[in-house]
Amino acid sequence: MNTETHDFVKNLCPTPEEHFLTKRGIVYLFVNPHDFKPYVGSSKNTFNVRYSGGNWQARTSNILLKRTFSYQEPASFLKFIIETDIDNNQLLDREDHWAIKLNAYAPNGYNVRDCKWNGFHGEE
Repeated sequence: MNTETHDFVKNLCPTPEEHFLTKRGIVYLFVNPHDFKPYVGSSKNTFNVRYSGGNWQARTSNILLKRTFSYQEPASFLKFIIETDIDNNQLLDREDHWAIKLNAYAPNGYNVRDCKWNGFHGEE
């Protein structure tokens, strides 16, 4: 179990549903409720724009998450917005900050080192 994420989520209030629609410049967190493995991501857009259609599991490029979805229902994952209103130039640094803080890099989580520099934020 990822104790850093477990302790963080235990004290985290649920994200109001409206924030998935309205908040931009976000860092978000997916948590596997079975082992508390985290995935930290970021978007210059709202969560619902980043994962349009509400089908976030189909829109992720993260191979570790995709493997997990072959045997676990994606809808069971907890999702949170943990930081908002971040300047676009700071998004990847803030994502990395939270990934380190929550011990989200593999093998303890689903984040993969150095993937943050793939330039995706310029495309979304």
